[in-house]
Amino acid sequence: MISNTQPAARSPQRPQFNRPFNERPRVQDEVLDKRTIETPRKRFTITRRKNGAGEFVRIVEERGGVFNTIIIPDDSAKEVLEHLQSLVAELGQPASDGINGRPDGWNGDGM
Repeated sequence: MISNTQPAARSPQRPQFNRPFNERPRVQDEVLDKRTIETPRKRFTITRRKNGAGEFVRIVEERGGVFNTIIIPDDSAKEVLEHLQSLVAELGQPASDGINGRPDGWNGDGM
């Protein structure tokens, strides 16, 4: 029998994480205002929040357990609201003369 008196060489240990590798760390948000809109097929939750990066609006669409989220930073919220109001005002009307039938001010790449 061969005895091995030297301890086995160990490879360097990888750091251990308390969260899955692809999950981002959570940032604490302070809820400033929250409103919910129920429709026959969907629920929309609109929340005004604040964290270390500033204020923002979070819109969550829920349908059948599937969630879609839009986060709008405070410096863009007024512009997004203006475009949304313009589009809602045009519902049921023929397309405007904007780019590709889109309202004026809407850039062609959809962003």
